[in-house]
Amino acid sequence: MVIATDTDVLLMMIAPAPRFNNLSFVSPGSRLYDIESVQEPLKSKRNCLLFLHAITGCDTTSALFKKGKKKAWKLLDNPDVQNLANEFNRRDARKESVISAGEKFFTKLYAGREEYQSLDELRGRIYARTLAKQAVTASFELASLPPTSAAAEQHSLRTYLQVILEFYLLFSRKNWDFLKGCSSLTGPRLAGPFTCPDRLGVEKS
Repeated sequence: MVIATDTDVLLMMIAPAPRFNNLSFVSPGSRLYDIESVQEPLKSKRNCLLFLHAITGCDTTSALFKKGKKKAWKLLDNPDVQNLANEFNRRDARKESVISAGEKFFTKLYAGREEYQSLDELRGRIYARTLAKQAVTASFELASLPPTSAAAEQHSLRTYLQVILEFYLLFSRKNWDFLKGCSSLTGPRLAGPFTCPDRLGVEKS
């Protein structure tokens, strides 16, 4: 059993962590979660959780204006969007692939089914469309526009780093094993030398 007040811990236990029997999470004053029973119905979307958590805003990445995790989660019903998310799980992913996948995800998040060549094109289209519907004296929230392609590039790289750190350093079976004690209590133990992966992060262009 893992006891924590931060729900991020629950998320990281549910995400692509190894499957363990009798592993549970509880937050003081909250309900108890059986990790395996939560993981099962998520199926392939479970592999996208770390990506979703990081790209929509977490402790180390900025949040998106009025684009919360619920909308991003619904996008993952689309297998094509899941493929974009899974690019961030690849330890050997190339920088260009991460940037491209991130921009395509943002485009789908802001444009839905409409197709655009870039976020910059989408920004211009949304801006023009919104102004055409507003009164001349109405104000416009620039923060409601999608990020520029340049901003999305940096955000995607930060997201990738966060996913790699969480997945490979926290949940690799090569790094950790779990010892079960009495009453099904579970504690982590370092299984071997704890070193960073050889190719942590994206490759330099």
